[in-house]
Amino acid sequence: MSRSRCEIPGKSYVGDILDAAKAWRDQCFMKDGSIFGDEPLWTPDNIDKLRERFTGDNLIAGKELSFFEKVEKQLEGTKPRVAQLAAEAFWFLYLVPLARLIRPETKRNNIKWIWELSGSPMPESDYLADPVLEGIAHPGSQYLPNLYRELFSLLDVAAEWKSLPDDRKASLIGHAHWNFAEWVDSHTEGNPQIRHAILFFLHPDYFEPCVSLTDKRKLVRNLEHRLLENLRLKDRGASTTEIDKVIYRIRQDLEAEYGTPLDFYESPIIEMWKKTDESTDSKPSNLEPNSMGTYALNTILYGPPGTGKTYATANYCVEICDREAPESEDEVDDRYDELVEEGRVDFITFHQSYGYEEFVEGLRPEAGQAESDESVSPGFRLVAKDGVLKRIADRARQSDDPHVLVIDEINRANVSKVLGELVTLLEEDKRQGAQNEISVVLPHSGDRFTLPSNLYILGTMNTADRSIALLDTALRRRFDFEELPPDPDLLRGAADVTGIDLPAVLRAINERLEWLVDRDHLIGHAWLMGAETREDVDRIMRNKIIPLIAEYFYDDWKKVRAVLGGTDDFVERAPLNPPPNLDDEISEQRYRWTVNEDFPAGAYDNLVAGSAPVEESPEE
Repeated sequence: MSRSRCEIPGKSYVGDILDAAKAWRDQCFMKDGSIFGDEPLWTPDNIDKLRERFTGDNLIAGKELSFFEKVEKQLEGTKPRVAQLAAEAFWFLYLVPLARLIRPETKRNNIKWIWELSGSPMPESDYLADPVLEGIAHPGSQYLPNLYRELFSLLDVAAEWKSLPDDRKASLIGHAHWNFAEWVDSHTEGNPQIRHAILFFLHPDYFEPCVSLTDKRKLVRNLEHRLLENLRLKDRGASTTEIDKVIYRIRQDLEAEYGTPLDFYESPIIEMWKKTDESTDSKPSNLEPNSMGTYALNTILYGPPGTGKTYATANYCVEICDREAPESEDEVDDRYDELVEEGRVDFITFHQSYGYEEFVEGLRPEAGQAESDESVSPGFRLVAKDGVLKRIADRARQSDDPHVLVIDEINRANVSKVLGELVTLLEEDKRQGAQNEISVVLPHSGDRFTLPSNLYILGTMNTADRSIALLDTALRRRFDFEELPPDPDLLRGAADVTGIDLPAVLRAINERLEWLVDRDHLIGHAWLMGAETREDVDRIMRNKIIPLIAEYFYDDWKKVRAVLGGTDDFVERAPLNPPPNLDDEISEQRYRWTVNEDFPAGAYDNLVAGSAPVEESPEE
């Protein structure tokens, strides 16, 4: 059974929206006409001129002006028909968000305001009625603030479409719906949400009123088991169109079973794919269940390698943004992907060469005549480009929702140098709108900048790389530090399947490491959590844990052997013969140390028991 385009349960207005979209298809997309008038608006020339107004030097950035003040400036001096085309393009974009996100009256007023920048009054039109502007989907909190991105994608698709021969257009619109989807995908970048809307509006019997690729992937993951094996996704990295095909087959299967059109976002279907398996043997969350609302704006998770610091950031991001604990690890992963897709979470990794330019802003060469001496070569000029912090701060400023910037390995860079003058802005009372709000003038763009109060900075720090004590004092007092220590008890599941007492093994290793080095140089539980066989444990010990211990001791293998129980089960030594003609004073006994290819049956029991004192190196 195929869903009728007007038969989405509980959403009778969708028929009005699809009728309007069909009129746009016939009058504007297939021809060069208008949805609101008789003049030709959707012409290749008008589309190109509108694209120029919202790209390059004409695109107005920054937060000094409101969205519509920017639109007005960017359309200033353009031809009336280009301004009217802008109004119709925004009308199409407004067909997506539900009325509870932006009311039909607000949509209508905004469209009317843009149209009248042309100097002509807005015509009366049934396509501005409330049912048409009710919206089809919840596109997430970043759709409206990032409407420019969706506008670019819509105009790109329209411009490419206008270049096609008429027979090719008729073929793609008529019956080649999957080919049309692949064509749209080839002319859009970055998975814009309007891509999904275009396909639903133009082929509603084959595509869903859903503009979230994250939701589509989750739907397939949880429902494709209903299909025959040959109808399922063959590759987890399948294209968006392949995902759409599987969803269409799932819909056919469900509607055949229920005998009625269904909505994936309504009962009884939503419970089938939104609900996750809480019995999954999952990685641990390092959060206390009663810690809601206690997060500091600036937090560093610290601990030795392998304690799940990077993994824990996903839990933190979801709890910060949603203000509630996720129910399962599958839910954490799905929701984290959604938050990244919505632009509310960014993840970066610091390294030794990471600098202020990548993080805040820097100068980049761009084609164009230099207005001063700031040029790199003829025909190029240096322009200020936003870094990752500035970009997510700007997005956070447009919304009341929490945003999180995750900085993995934060201590690997020179943090004071990366932050520069922004270090003062980190404090809670110095944020935007706070009691002691402070702003700084950025050196390249000259913009005034302050950190919004809904932007959380979440760092991870490997204590084996650099001690907290080495961080700048000014930085340390601006961050809360939460320790994520090794937790041997989390290895009980792996111990059961491998037959090795892994909690005892990890405790023994770490007790010796803390005695011989310090608590910053331990071994985390995460190294061994994925082990399913004795061979897995041996491989992890040989290729990961033993090399790390050797690194801790700067290849002092006597101490490595002591940490591993003081036996020859894991590492062996063989005397080296001194080269000839060496003075007796420098020809002391030396050894070649080798990690064994195979560990004997009782190696791990011997490691736990230990055969040599750990407080001193084994005798030669």
